[in-house]
Amino acid sequence: MFCPGHDKLCCIICISENHKVCTGMFFIDDVIKSSRSSIMFESLEKSLKDIKENIERVVKDRKANLVEIKQQHLKSMNNIKDTRQKINSRLDELEQHMIDNLNSTETQLKLKIKTLLNKLSEKKNEIEILKINLMSVKQHGSNLQAFIGSKMLEKDVTEELKYVQNISEDDGFSQFGLKCQMDDKITDILSKIIAFGSVSIKSSQSSIVFTVDQEKQAQMFTVNPTRSRPVDDITASFVGEFKVPAGNTKQFVTGSSVFPDGRMIFAECFNDNRLVIVCNDRRLVTEIPFSPRSPFDVTCIDNNTVAVTTYRDNTIMVVDTQNKQISKTIMSDECRGITFNQGHIIYCSKGKGIVAIQLSNYTVCTIVEDCKMTNDCSYIKTFEKNIYYTGNANTVKCYSIKGVKLWEYKDE
Repeated sequence: MFCPGHDKLCCIICISENHKVCTGMFFIDDVIKSSRSSIMFESLEKSLKDIKENIERVVKDRKANLVEIKQQHLKSMNNIKDTRQKINSRLDELEQHMIDNLNSTETQLKLKIKTLLNKLSEKKNEIEILKINLMSVKQHGSNLQAFIGSKMLEKDVTEELKYVQNISEDDGFSQFGLKCQMDDKITDILSKIIAFGSVSIKSSQSSIVFTVDQEKQAQMFTVNPTRSRPVDDITASFVGEFKVPAGNTKQFVTGSSVFPDGRMIFAECFNDNRLVIVCNDRRLVTEIPFSPRSPFDVTCIDNNTVAVTTYRDNTIMVVDTQNKQISKTIMSDECRGITFNQGHIIYCSKGKGIVAIQLSNYTVCTIVEDCKMTNDCSYIKTFEKNIYYTGNANTVKCYSIKGVKLWEYKDE
């Protein structure tokens, strides 16, 4: 037996002692036959590829930082020596102290970065070994070996993913820089100056953005989902209607969303280029002008903040509706429909598919790759762990939050 809740194989004794209340358990013989065709291998291969690409990106960035530090070091050395030539022998001792300090600082920085580079080199070797092991299990192992092997490899891959995602915490990941500051009163050294200058470390956050396909890799087996209510048991009832307050020209509403407090917001594209907020009793709350940009779709992040896709600018705007100001501009692809789910902006990208952006660190993740997503009227919504997408008037597609297609409905 296999318990998806604990992600473990179980014997009869284990079931009676540790899995009495577990649901969704199934016989291992029923599923190992399809273990080779499971999405686990594809997921693991994609994870290894992402890890390798992220590591290579960090290595390239760190090497570039070493070159930059070297250039800064040479520039500082020239500055030191140029200054030294203008003053008398009293500066000999101070000059040597300054050079030693500079060299020592450079050595410290190089050591931090090279230490990280050595770790990353080891990680690359480990990744290659995992890839070899993965292919060996996939090609030569029995069905049972393939299943057990993939589960073991999944844990190793998960650890490597955690390492890559936590690289930014390494001391050698910071964007280091050397800064040599000459004292303005160096010419007054005989009477007042007690040091040749100072060496400081300039550290800033790296510009690298990690690309991860999903936050958690797709699992080979999952618990059977709770049965949803049949459509035939759902009854729609009319609640009311209202008109969006008119603007200066003919209205062209292309997007809407509902705030957590019940207010509604509408995006008017092409003509008035504005956002309109109304109460649930149909009263106009406020208008937010967007011209010259054309807001296509809008989604509510909280009671004060919305995210808006623009029709022509290839940008997503995060807008504070209280002060009517754009708080963040995110460069994107040709974006159309947009929604918000658990800290992520999810939108339709023309010619690319369904893309998510994590608002905490702006990490970009492609959930569904679909080059055929080219319709301008593409919209997307989420409910619980599912994504619902439509690119035309008669088709709706449903994906899991991991990007697995669940079903497609087409009204003939």
